[in-house]
Amino acid sequence: MKPRLLDLFCGGGGSGAGYARSGFEVVGVDTKAQPRYPFEFHQADAFEFLAQHWPEFDVLTGSPECKGYTVMNNLPWLRDKELRGRLQ
Repeated sequence: MKPRLLDLFCGGGGSGAGYARSGFEVVGVDTKAQPRYPFEFHQADAFEFLAQHWPEFDVLTGSPECKGYTVMNNLPWLRDKELRGRLQ
C-alpha cells in the first residue's frame, strides 16, 4: 500500500508527478479548477480541506504560488515589461 500524500495548492500537478514517481498516492487540492491534474483532485480551500482530512494522509505538502518573488521579475529583458505586471 502506497503512502498517501496531500498536495496542497497543487496547481497543474508538477510537484505531484514527482511525488507519484517516488511512490506516493497523490491527492491534490487547489482553489482553482485543475482539469488536467493527473491524480485525485479536490477543488477547495487548502486550509479548510486540511482541517477536515489531514488524518487521512501520511504526508502533507504545500507550495502556494509566489509570483511576486519569481526569478522572472529579475530577468533583464523582462524588467518593466507587461509580463512583470502579470506575474505580481
